[in-house]
Amino acid sequence: MTQRRRKKEEGRRKKEEGRGRELPTVPGQLSQVNYQLSTINYQLLPN
Repeated sequence: MTQRRRKKEEGRRKKEEGRGRELPTVPGQLSQVNYQLSTINYQLLPN
């Protein structure tokens, strides 16, 4: 569910910038990596 929402937000951002698909958005990639790291961190934390 969260990934679908993120994709919608990225699409909206690209439309606002008016840039189409020329470049992969760096903030988008960073948020993806951040999300993965946070999930890994959550799994490593002791309950």
